[in-house]
Amino acid sequence: MLGIRALKSEMAKAVLAAGIAGATPAFAQDNTDSPSPETTISTTQTQVDSTIDWYNPDVPEEVLWGLMLLAGLGGGYMAMRGHEGTRRRGLAMAAGFAALANPQTVSDEYRVLPTIIPVFVDTSASVGDRAPMVEEAFARLENDLTLLGPVSIRRVEFGEDELSRARPGTHLSDVMSATLDTIPIDQIGATFVITDGVISDQSAIMNIETLGKPTHALIAGHDQEQDFFVTIEQAPHIGIVGETPDVVFRVSDGRTPDSTNLRADVRITFGDNQALDLSVPVNQDHTISTADLAAQGLELGDNILGINITSIEGATVAAMDRNNDGQPDEVSILNNRITTSIEGIDSEIKVLYLSGEPHAGTRLWRDEFNNDPNISLTHIGYLRPPHKEDATPLREMATTSFPAAEILQDQINEFDLIVMDSMTFTGEISPRYFENIRDYVLQGGPVIITGNDDIVAPNGLSRTPIGEIMPVTPYTESVDQRFVPQVTDEGLRHPVGRILMNAQGGEGWGPWYSIAPSELSATDARVILSDEQNNPLLTLNEVGEGRVAVLNSDQAILWARGHQGGGPANILYQAMTGWALEHPRYEEEGLSLRHEGETRHQS
Repeated sequence: MLGIRALKSEMAKAVLAAGIAGATPAFAQDNTDSPSPETTISTTQTQVDSTIDWYNPDVPEEVLWGLMLLAGLGGGYMAMRGHEGTRRRGLAMAAGFAALANPQTVSDEYRVLPTIIPVFVDTSASVGDRAPMVEEAFARLENDLTLLGPVSIRRVEFGEDELSRARPGTHLSDVMSATLDTIPIDQIGATFVITDGVISDQSAIMNIETLGKPTHALIAGHDQEQDFFVTIEQAPHIGIVGETPDVVFRVSDGRTPDSTNLRADVRITFGDNQALDLSVPVNQDHTISTADLAAQGLELGDNILGINITSIEGATVAAMDRNNDGQPDEVSILNNRITTSIEGIDSEIKVLYLSGEPHAGTRLWRDEFNNDPNISLTHIGYLRPPHKEDATPLREMATTSFPAAEILQDQINEFDLIVMDSMTFTGEISPRYFENIRDYVLQGGPVIITGNDDIVAPNGLSRTPIGEIMPVTPYTESVDQRFVPQVTDEGLRHPVGRILMNAQGGEGWGPWYSIAPSELSATDARVILSDEQNNPLLTLNEVGEGRVAVLNSDQAILWARGHQGGGPANILYQAMTGWALEHPRYEEEGLSLRHEGETRHQS
């Protein structure tokens, strides 16, 4: 019994000692989480909160709870036997276990961050002579907000971006959204906008999700200022060549939108045609027909319509004229003019697509033409040429003979474009019909030639009369090796090359694995794409009155399938087609000017 008592006494002492030893480092350790003086922000406030963490043991919980269980069992046994000193030993063990639980006082120090107030300042051209007013308003606002306490005022200027210059009003929503996304919403106190009031995207501003705090607008201007502006209410984006669509426009009075006692003198221009001067009521829709501006109607490509307010007439104009120049003083005169573009397209483009033996790239051409409702496609493919042996009985094949005479002689001039894809001379087409295709080009028709092994084959198209109009002379064998198509230096100066480069930045294109190497046979041809060995890949040339494009590979399907990043396959085919059809977008000698909002663009 004495041995058991001694053991229990020693256990109580051990628990008490372990508890004290375990708690001592916690009492002595420094609080290393408190911020150092070097990181303190002068504009912040500091707040300290203290709490007690009663349970933070330094020993494993299994050991602690095991000891507590043994101590509880031992204390209960001693109490049942009525041993002396049971209470003292129990208190000693409780103190030891309390020390092992390692209670701590935790002090949390918080830094109260300043309230951030973004102020959006309009610096667009429409501000004009009100710029000093804007700056004075910002200075006074900054001074007043600083008196509120720890605040951080963030000035954000807007109005010089491309969207603002391209619209009859300043663009704010994108700038505001991008700025508010960088600020924690709990730190935003309010949002201020200092502007001349000519904002083009008010509805988009209201849809900004992070705009959850009060927003205030300060409008710079004079009490008697007026603002007249012109808007196009209805205009088609595209039209058929030769048509004369109607355009609806309105001259509006921003101060009195219901007034109709004023008239506006406007000048309307349409492409290179002579301007038309009209006098129209303010705040009313007015319809004009492009037939009044161009009797021949829409032309192929962009048709630029411009409307400009030249003066305002009416009895109340003098009351708005503070500087006595005969015209009302306006918030901005930049919105007194507007332009729109109507693209003229052919009513129906007839394409003849001649394909050789089927390959994966055939679908690319078919999709390109079938997805355009303005294209009428005639596709003739050779599923089984005469020289190819096939055990399939003819009666079981759903094929028809090629109406060569009807298509390539009687109707060839009715087609706007001929595409020859992976074709060779195998007897299906008589040589005299190849001569018809050659003459078709010399007289103004466009032809696109694509292929690979068939281009370098002994019976390739270059060995027929077609070779006389091809800008390249192929070698005798194709090259099967990995390469990434490159836009040449000459291609960068050509619209087709620039469009391809802009499609994916000219980087990240996937590789092709085969090319029909060739050399230039026309000194005035343009090599737009090449392989890494400078072999021509896409070559464009004007022959006689027509055009010829040659793509020396059938690997574009790899781009369309996204192989190793893919590439702009559809854009490549669209560019070849557009250039061949002389679309203005792809004309290297074309010059166009358009006016959009506050700037003019030249291309």
